[in-house]
Amino acid sequence: MVEILSPTTVVRDRELKRRLYARHGVAEYWIVDPGAKAVDVWRFGDEPRHDRFVDALPVRLGATRMGEIDLGKVFAED
Repeated sequence: MVEILSPTTVVRDRELKRRLYARHGVAEYWIVDPGAKAVDVWRFGDEPRHDRFVDALPVRLGATRMGEIDLGKVFAED
């Protein structure tokens, strides 16, 4: 699940939705935070984990790393 953070929905996205997704079997929850130029990734399941990425966002398919997203380009201001 991917969410783009909005100042008016911060609490709902970071708390309520995160807990609901974890409870209902969503494997990962990404929050794209344009203000912080970062992506928070929560992984749920047997070994829950939270990581915050600001330079490069690794992209995985299961346990296999498929590549990465250059966040500098994503958040670049034209």
